[in-house]
Amino acid sequence: MPFVVTGFAIYPIILGCLFVPSDRPHTRDRRGDWLGAIAITAAQILLTLGLTFSIANNRGWKAPCMCYLGDALSPVLAVLLFSLFVWRQEYELDGT
Repeated sequence: MPFVVTGFAIYPIILGCLFVPSDRPHTRDRRGDWLGAIAITAAQILLTLGLTFSIANNRGWKAPCMCYLGDALSPVLAVLLFSLFVWRQEYELDGT
């Protein structure tokens, strides 16, 4: 059975190599947006942790541990970091 699955996995790879054209060289700057990458990664981690911590406790958001900085403010910080990411992508990098 694993050989059948491997065959199904190799088939699209071979077709992709045959029919997908090569990339053209980029004329624009190819540097990475590290600030945007850090902002969106941190936002996703903080949002996931904030939602997970509230569900993991039986009392939810009413638990005393939700008063700590990391637990209660992580969704708020996630929204702020996500807003920074959107601002960076829309306005800062486009030059408008």
